[in-house]
Amino acid sequence: HHHPPTYDGKTDFREFRAIFEDCCLVNHWAPDQEVMGTWLRMCLRGSARSVLVSYKDSYDVLMERLEQHYGGDMTRHIY
Repeated sequence: HHHPPTYDGKTDFREFRAIFEDCCLVNHWAPDQEVMGTWLRMCLRGSARSVLVSYKDSYDVLMERLEQHYGGDMTRHIY
């Protein structure tokens, strides 16, 4: 398995998302929303983790919440 990067809200969100989604493809997690969401939550640190601390939604919903908070291009999706 290729481990996705961690994200703490201090670096470029779009870069994190691109690398995270590439890891999902390589590890055959996509398009399983539950698995991708679990890995996404495990990769978050600090303030980024606090944004999603109480959410157990699907990957798309979790990623949308991060994008709303940290900005980013909402056009890239894995299916």
